[in-house]
Amino acid sequence: MYTGYQPTSCVTPAKATVFNTIRLNENLTERYPQDVVEYIFLHERGHAARSRINLVWFLLGTTLTFLAAGVSVGFVVVFGLFAATNPIPQVIGLLVLSLCLSTVFSWLFCRVKFKEELRAERYALNQLGEDEFRRRSETYEEIVDRSRYDRLKRRLFYPSVDTVILEREDG
Repeated sequence: MYTGYQPTSCVTPAKATVFNTIRLNENLTERYPQDVVEYIFLHERGHAARSRINLVWFLLGTTLTFLAAGVSVGFVVVFGLFAATNPIPQVIGLLVLSLCLSTVFSWLFCRVKFKEELRAERYALNQLGEDEFRRRSETYEEIVDRSRYDRLKRRLFYPSVDTVILEREDG
């Protein structure tokens, strides 16, 4: 356990914007030790350092995922409302179709987000080296106090330290 810092709630410590700038939480240096602040900054710098084409793909993938999910739900609602003959099987079939499409689009969004976070973590790994990256990442995880929702987001959208290191070695 890391000593000297109390577990802190999972307020976003920093955020990279789509304009390649980084916004830091004003209390960042009070909440985290300096080496963890640098790790957080490098992670966000990894987001900001992405190429324009990666940014376009990320924004396009996210937008298309939400657009397609919205269209599929709208499709189900419209067909469900205007089902002329024996509407119950049609509504059930459309509901199943909507659930399948929503699952696919949710999975796609998770993959797009996961790849973006992996890119940012790999940037931090390349800057710090494997041992220092592992130490700082684990220190950050010990300090931060996540709600159940934040733990679920962490699990879905962020790669583990081992995954980041393996992905770096693979390519």
